[in-house]
Amino acid sequence: MKRYHFPYGIIQRLAMCWRAVALVFPALLLGAANPCSATSLFVSGGTNNMLYRYDVEPTGTPTLSTSIATSNPAGIVFGPTGELFVANFSTSTVSRFLDPLGTLVPNGVLAGLYGPEYLLFRQNELFVVNQFGGNIVRFAFDTAQNASPNGVITGLGTNERGIAWNSVTDELFVTLCCGSNRIKRFIFDASGHASPNGTITGGGLSNPHVMAFSPWGELFVANSFGDNILRFSFDTLGDALLSGTITGNGLEVPVALSFSPWGELFVGNQTSLGLSPGTVSRWTFDAAHEAIPNGSFTTPAIHLNGVEFAPSAAIPEPSSLALVVIGTVALTSVFAKRRRPFRGG
Repeated sequence: MKRYHFPYGIIQRLAMCWRAVALVFPALLLGAANPCSATSLFVSGGTNNMLYRYDVEPTGTPTLSTSIATSNPAGIVFGPTGELFVANFSTSTVSRFLDPLGTLVPNGVLAGLYGPEYLLFRQNELFVVNQFGGNIVRFAFDTAQNASPNGVITGLGTNERGIAWNSVTDELFVTLCCGSNRIKRFIFDASGHASPNGTITGGGLSNPHVMAFSPWGELFVANSFGDNILRFSFDTLGDALLSGTITGNGLEVPVALSFSPWGELFVGNQTSLGLSPGTVSRWTFDAAHEAIPNGSFTTPAIHLNGVEFAPSAAIPEPSSLALVVIGTVALTSVFAKRRRPFRGG
């Protein structure tokens, strides 16, 4: 591991990591993964037909560990069994890889698509944004992980891009870019049928691409032609409200984003409209969820399309679990100096 002499930036990241450990301490005692241990970030380069894997820690610079050739990769997602799925836009397929954290073993492809862009798993079902088909294609998996078509979601229009799922409300979100500039919403019934559930417009949406929900429930949108990240919260009726905008820190045609296991936001940029190597911008968040720029790094990915972290234990919000709060207080009390008593809040 690279050694540091504790400059300000490193101290800031160490403090963030300590907060993550404190939040999940009770879960760690029960055997959950340490959110501050190294994890893997996958980056897709469409033009150079490569998928890259980085080793990432809360402190230090990400390290490129391996890469594998795959045709025009776009969206990246992990299945419930840990298998890696990558959309291949130009060949209209989705590639499958076993042992994604090891040797990346190809495991066949899913076909019957038309310009697949981004991917999502809802429980054990794969949803594929089928751009040129104007729909979302669904695949179900049997116990042997053999995939079979399981219907389509229509009523989207054109220029579909990113897809996100709110597991709390069981709602699906799909971005429409390139003049449409809106986010379609779908809700599932008890049988799994998806029905339209409204549209998010305004807020400065300009060629929106990938979305992700933060650990505290905000919807983050990579707003590529705005060179920014839009944040949406939801009121008690479920209506979306623009709650903030993130700018700067190297954002240039941002198209993809992913939250690390410790809650840091990583955003993939199609620098120079995809003609130059893509960059990844980083933000941490304070206790009020205000974004703090945390640097960026350059990747080999030409026309960067996707960034995705390998699955790990999620970091719960302090308000979500009483057990977490108790663990945090206990840790703070143990390490606090006697002359500086613990102050709650």
